[in-house]
Amino acid sequence: MSSNKLTFVPSTALANMSSVRNLDLSNNYLPSPPSMVWHTMDRLRSLSIASNPIKTLTNDSFLGLERLEVLDISYMDIDSIKVR
Repeated sequence: MSSNKLTFVPSTALANMSSVRNLDLSNNYLPSPPSMVWHTMDRLRSLSIASNPIKTLTNDSFLGLERLEVLDISYMDIDSIKVR
């Protein structure tokens, strides 16, 4: 799903992808991590959201990704990480 000019990821788009282990959402136009879809991806091990215009991350940006081992947030202009 890399380089598709995505501005959001609907929760229904990944609903039946519970066995996915690697997801590349890099080089899109996502303003924030699509945190509402992570609960369906309990086997995800590697996630790239690199090169997106994400400015802020929160402590729940990756909630539900208990098995995540690799997170690529390179080439983003993150200016804050907020703990709620």
